[in-house]
Amino acid sequence: MDLSPFAIALVVVSLPIVGFVAVAAWLAERRIGRVRLVDRTGKTVAEVVLGHPDERG
Repeated sequence: MDLSPFAIALVVVSLPIVGFVAVAAWLAERRIGRVRLVDRTGKTVAEVVLGHPDERG
């Protein structure tokens, strides 16, 4: 039984998860509680609040 397709699938699935966890850890270390995406005019397109407002300080 050849496990190489399984290994490739495992790597392809795990890399985005590891990347997401790494970005979340970096944001937590920097104490960033809100990520906002704005367009060129300054209008908010998307906003993600990370954590409860009391925890952000």
